Order: sequence, then C-alpha cells, then structure tokens
Amino acid sequence: MATQSWIEYAKELLLGSLDPIPQELNQLDWKLALSEKDERLHNHLSAFANTQGGGFLVFGVDKDGHVVGIDKALLAVEVFGMPPPEFIEGDNYFRVILYSPRPFGKMTKEERIRACYFHCCLRHIQSEKMTNTTLRDRFKIKDENYPIVSKVISDTVEAQFIKAGDPRSKSRKHAFYVPFWA
Repeated sequence: MATQSWIEYAKELLLGSLDPIPQELNQLDWKLALSEKDERLHNHLSAFANTQGGGFLVFGVDKDGHVVGIDKALLAVEVFGMPPPEFIEGDNYFRVILYSPRPFGKMTKEERIRACYFHCCLRHIQSEKMTNTTLRDRFKIKDENYPIVSKVISDTVEAQFIKAGDPRSKSRKHAFYVPFWA
C-alpha cells in the first residue's frame, strides 16, 4: 500500500471483493446500513484496529455484494436520531464520520443544517416532500415548537442546500422544500 493512496487501495479491495464471486475480506466488511446494535459496529472497528493496515467498512452493499446506495445508511441515521454523517475529502483521503445518537438540543447549527439537507434528499428520492412537519418528526420535536424547525429550514435555505419546492407559493403553512440540485 506504500506506493498507492489509501483510496486506490480501498477501491482495489472493494473491486476484488465483488469479482468473480462476491465475498468479504479481512480488511473489508460490507454493511447495508448501520446496525441497531452499537456493539456490532464497535466489534468491527476494533477488529480493523487490530489488523495490520486497518480495514474498511463499506456502507450500501448488501450480503450478496450488490451496491444499494448510501440512502439506506442515511435513513438509518435518521431513524436512530443520529447527527448526520460528516463527509471530509482531503488530498489523499475521504473520511466519513458517524456520530452516536444525540438529541436535537445537543447538535451544532452545522449538524442541524446537514441533517435538514440529508432529510430533504431522502424525501426527494422517495418522491415525497420535505416539510416543517417531516423535519419535526425527524428531530423528534413537538408540534408547538415548529418555529425551532422553521429556523433550521431557513438556515439550510440560506446555506443554499435546499430551496422552496414551489417558489411562486406565498403559503408558509403548505411550504415544502427540495434539495438545491433538484
């Protein structure tokens, strides 16, 4: 691995695990999504830490080696009330940071904006609309606290991650949002 970047090495491992017969490797483990059991994730990370050269967890790959997309991992993050993952790209690396479950009140403004954006993306690819109500459900916030979620939506629009689904509508009560790229 000394002469190739870790990204090239990870790609090589992943492609090698999928062909000719899909199989997991000592240095590479497939996951469809996050497990409900934190202990399983800790066991995998511990095993990789004790393997020379470490290892890679690849989310979005089912037990038969079929790539199913990151949407399943992001959906698990939502269901378990976790802050959204953080994607960091550097010169020779791409890092995904997953956080343990944390209530809305302990998320940073940036995490709330990312969570709103990912929620909007998931709703959009499922042909559903993101509204104040759906985001309140995601954050487990009571209906009477809708202004808190309105502020998160406003911050996410201002950050240009989402936009109004119908820019001509003046109704705030029936407003819905789509990702910036939609």
